[in-house]
Amino acid sequence: MPASTLDEVKQGYESWYGPDRAAGESRCDEDAPWYQWARRTLVEVAGRRVLEIACGRGALTSWLAARGACVTGCDISEQALAQARARGGSAYAACDIHKLPFRDGEFDVLVCCETLEHTLEPDAALRELRRVAKPGATLLLTTPSYLNTYGLYRVYLRLSGRPYGAAGVQPIDHAFFAPGIARRVTRSGFRIRHTEGLVHYLLPARSRVDVVERSPLLSRWLRHFALHFAIEAELPGTATV
Repeated sequence: MPASTLDEVKQGYESWYGPDRAAGESRCDEDAPWYQWARRTLVEVAGRRVLEIACGRGALTSWLAARGACVTGCDISEQALAQARARGGSAYAACDIHKLPFRDGEFDVLVCCETLEHTLEPDAALRELRRVAKPGATLLLTTPSYLNTYGLYRVYLRLSGRPYGAAGVQPIDHAFFAPGIARRVTRSGFRIRHTEGLVHYLLPARSRVDVVERSPLLSRWLRHFALHFAIEAELPGTATV
């Protein structure tokens, strides 16, 4: 059964990041398509205050710190944070995305990769990201999207009484569609600059269509049908010194 309380979510992620799963996972984190996209997008980060929500083992936070960002990584799992702190170079905090321990307007950049689908209240989580963002701040957000064959596969598994992928081991796993995610981000107060689809399949986990990702035109046309949907947005307003 999906988690229904914060304690259940926390317990789930302590298990998710436990020692049995830690070995060999760090490299997978670094190669994840959403982190590759974030690294391509965040060209100039030196001196900027960056918050990464659900930083996990710290693959991206350590990369940002090495490029001069004043970065804070947050995660609900102490197991994850222990592994992240071992990398060094960043500040870390154990916290819940629905109630962040930061001042209003504190950050220049917010990164939320593959996280919103695992929150108890996605819209409340987005409002909290807006609260801690400075006017003019950048939000990078990615989430799985199921407007594709993976969505059909997920329906098939549900009808047959079996969990879909991460839903079997993660505490919460909402099913989102790319257009709906864009609307949620806009409703929370951010203005979308750019959207992108990451990873395309004809059949689930069997035939990745690399030609789409190599073609900027195809990638743009088919972005809503990718397995992962990426949004670059900004909080309207002018930053004050």
